Amino acid sequence: MSLKESSSEYQSFEEGSAQSYNHCARTYRLTEEGYENYIIYRLDGQEYQMNQDGKVFIEDFDEETGRCRLVKIKDKAIVSRIRKMAEDDQAVSGARNRFSEVLSQGDPLLQKVMRIHLEYRRGHADSEPMEKEGIKFYSVGHNASHFFYLGVKDGKMYYCSIDGWYGSCDYYDALDAGELDEEDIGNDGSSVHEVDPDNLGYIGHF
Repeated sequence: MSLKESSSEYQSFEEGSAQSYNHCARTYRLTEEGYENYIIYRLDGQEYQMNQDGKVFIEDFDEETGRCRLVKIKDKAIVSRIRKMAEDDQAVSGARNRFSEVLSQGDPLLQKVMRIHLEYRRGHADSEPMEKEGIKFYSVGHNASHFFYLGVKDGKMYYCSIDGWYGSCDYYDALDAGELDEEDIGNDGSSVHEVDPDNLGYIGHF
């Protein structure tokens, strides 16, 4: 890494990257043209959905059909506030793109890894990557049982999963109580293999 974490330049990149998104979720709706992406925002206790064209809707239950429908918001003040929230989100995304460029030092594969890593870490970068089999791995997701990492070496991308129980309070309680077999001590259940950068598969939740 060319920029030291203690440098003001590095900190300025991370500060912009670490800003929070306004949107709370994304959803997809099936239309005649295919699936359409909607971004969900909360404003004054109400959820609104904005489509790719910048139109804002609220979800309403239709008692006649028994189904939910989208009703277009005509209040210009609300639409303007939602669109401003979306603009701010784009600025955060742009900051994370720039920060991933800095962290990857021109390596396009590593930049992709760092971009996913920054999303998972809410804009912050791991101070020290995890190293396995000579590959530096960065956290990108987790679920109830495992943690997931991606890394790059010699122009290839690699995936690593680790048992979530390893290193947990329960693990150390069992270790202190002498309840672990010798083969379990220090065994994180890790699995490393090469992965297609264009088809990462499942890498846990953000």
